[in-house]
Amino acid sequence: MINTEGPIKLVLEGCPIEDYKKARFQEIDIKTQNLIAEGFEFNGNTFSLSLISQFNINVIKNNKANFDYPLDVSTIDHNIYKLEKEEVAEFWALAFLTVKEHLQSGRLLKKQIFDCTTKEEAIEIIDIR
Repeated sequence: MINTEGPIKLVLEGCPIEDYKKARFQEIDIKTQNLIAEGFEFNGNTFSLSLISQFNINVIKNNKANFDYPLDVSTIDHNIYKLEKEEVAEFWALAFLTVKEHLQSGRLLKKQIFDCTTKEEAIEIIDIR
């Protein structure tokens, strides 16, 4: 069954393609943010990727020598992970790569929709992330 809400409803209502594309871009941005909000996995734990958490992860990476280890880092479910100094680079890299991958996948979908010349083409592009 076709969901007749959101961007699909705009197609069915006969809106201009540019309005349809804008709605799809917004839908992709929301999905991207939701994926980032799920956090990232490190050593069997899930860590937040909220904007504050991303800032804190960068502070840890950029000031690695200034902390006492192991460093208590909160998981997304409010447990404490003891981060060792030797783990900081990998911890930061996994956080960075997770955000980067979600942003890139969203940009790719938006580019595909942007390049469409008809709503029929654009409706075929599905966000399965």
